[in-house]
Amino acid sequence: MIKRYLAGGAVAALVFLAVPTGANAGAAINGTGHTHCHVTGTIKFKPGLVLGGTAPLTTSSKTALSSCTGDGDGAHVISASSSSTTTDGTNACPTPGAGPKTINTISTVKWKVAAGTPKLNTSTVNFTLQSSSGTGTAGDPIIVTLSGTVTGGSFQGNSATTSLVLDQSFGDFVTACTGKGLKAITFTGINGVSTSN
Repeated sequence: MIKRYLAGGAVAALVFLAVPTGANAGAAINGTGHTHCHVTGTIKFKPGLVLGGTAPLTTSSKTALSSCTGDGDGAHVISASSSSTTTDGTNACPTPGAGPKTINTISTVKWKVAAGTPKLNTSTVNFTLQSSSGTGTAGDPIIVTLSGTVTGGSFQGNSATTSLVLDQSFGDFVTACTGKGLKAITFTGINGVSTSN
């Protein structure tokens, strides 16, 4: 299987920032337990990724978390939305055959919970490892996985894993990287469900 990852830790810029809504009495708490949600969204690159790119890279993302389940206080989580902007690495396109990559990306998570249940304090997540799999051909999509730990707030001490099943094929990457540049990737579920745990 050919492995590849997005250069410069671009995907790792993903920051889960969900806006809480609904009527929830009392002060927010540091929730305990676990959560599992589906993820959809878009990650944009500026400038676009190109072969051999050396320009400083700014990555921004918008995502939605839905179909959440869990235990403990995580059982009350309904959904989330997220946005992020980060500057990290260069605008070089993915490298075929690359293995796991050490990263240092800080994400913040705010939780939308069911009415009548305690509001949850924002979580801080430190993603430290990025890996990928898949050939980007029919039936074998590219999957980018970020791994780390919840370092503060609700669910502190839990491991954190986000797996993004990309809509783009390897051919899409080649076309964009050899043309005007890869400006965005998406994970809408057409090739499989992306998840956040």
